[in-house]
Amino acid sequence: MNTFQIILTAVSCAVVLLLGGVWAFQTYGLYRFDKASQSPEDFGLTGVRVVDFVSEDGRAVQAWLALPAAGQPIII
Repeated sequence: MNTFQIILTAVSCAVVLLLGGVWAFQTYGLYRFDKASQSPEDFGLTGVRVVDFVSEDGRAVQAWLALPAAGQPIII
């Protein structure tokens, strides 16, 4: 084997290992939401209202909304 073939083989193996690792560990980067229903009061929040939406794909989405304090920015 010449040097080019050795380098090409090493790079190919590295790419295969990298892609295999990404595939094998892809679910570790997902956030798993808590299935228990919670309210803003459970976290000591006051003045927060719960609003329910339906997304374009038909899923129920819930948002907690509160008006900002006077002179403060809005956080989304």
